[in-house]
Amino acid sequence: MSIRAAILLGLVVSVLGCFCASVQSAGFVQDKQPFSITLTPDPVEVKTGTRIWVKVSIKNLQDQPLDVLGGFFPYGLSGLDSRYEWKCTDDAGGAVTKEIIQVGGAHDFLYLEPGKTREMTIEVNRVCDLQRPGKYRATISRKSLMHPSDPVVSSNTITLEVQ
Repeated sequence: MSIRAAILLGLVVSVLGCFCASVQSAGFVQDKQPFSITLTPDPVEVKTGTRIWVKVSIKNLQDQPLDVLGGFFPYGLSGLDSRYEWKCTDDAGGAVTKEIIQVGGAHDFLYLEPGKTREMTIEVNRVCDLQRPGKYRATISRKSLMHPSDPVVSSNTITLEVQ
């Protein structure tokens, strides 16, 4: 191989290495998440003062069971799983997440088998202050208790319109 060809090959390898590193640092290459969380509002538009319900779906994407809570008062006396962290904002981006005091309750670990989905319906008014007309956004995130080294998984962001 000539010196010229070796220099050109080295240059091509360097450029490709930089490109791959930039793609990975930009978040295009990610580790597979152990589960997914999907929020589905029903309905999207509501009147001020009415209860707003959101379906929370968690799907196990692993090849092993995923821990979920079950049993009596599985979500504490507030009706919410304390491992979910809710983030609620108004149209201006201001935080409207309510502080939830988790009292706890008797619960057992249940396991969601690989590929299976568990759905819960949550009253989003319990976690988001939606008392005024406007557009609001909500998302949740959660970790696995059984596998603390797993990444935090965040849901999609939903938009709710209160009239």
